[in-house]
Amino acid sequence: MTMTDDQDESEFQLLGLALYAAQRVEFTLYGLAAHAAHTPTAKKERRFRDLTPEKFLRGDASELKATLGQLVTTFGEAFLIRTPELISFYEDRNLLAHDYFRTFRTNIRGTPDRRQEGPEFLRDFIKRALYWETVLRGLLAEMMKSAAQKEGREAELAWTAEDFARIDLFREHVAKYLAGNGVSAEGLTPRKDR
Repeated sequence: MTMTDDQDESEFQLLGLALYAAQRVEFTLYGLAAHAAHTPTAKKERRFRDLTPEKFLRGDASELKATLGQLVTTFGEAFLIRTPELISFYEDRNLLAHDYFRTFRTNIRGTPDRRQEGPEFLRDFIKRALYWETVLRGLLAEMMKSAAQKEGREAELAWTAEDFARIDLFREHVAKYLAGNGVSAEGLTPRKDR
């Protein structure tokens, strides 16, 4: 395979970055799922029954076979993140991983030529991946805070401005999630206690 011009090279660099960004989101959600594998919903799914944080971090990667879609289906409601935007994101992740060439690089007779749309799709996907990684890291921060409060160890947490921004973004997303399900989001506004 040869590169035809700088435009192709730039697109392929974006493609690699998009795949990397998708894997970061998937890894973050898988890590959160490892801490929630004991829940009744997770135990119904065979692939999550024996998942532990230790197995997730140090185990054999071949044992971690859940896809992003399966993670969202199993844990999305519990984590208050399963929205049309997240579903669209994982559908686009699947297009990226399985159908990017066919969708954006081929010129099949009778279909519109979409070759010029590929780089923009990739840029948008990367932007959304960064958003979802930040939302999930905000969820992790909320979980850490809750666990520390439960144990009376909240003073041990050292929060940064970045941590608070992640928490705020997670709360904003949860407010959208709740509103989309007809539930009041009162009390989930960004933190003012800094």
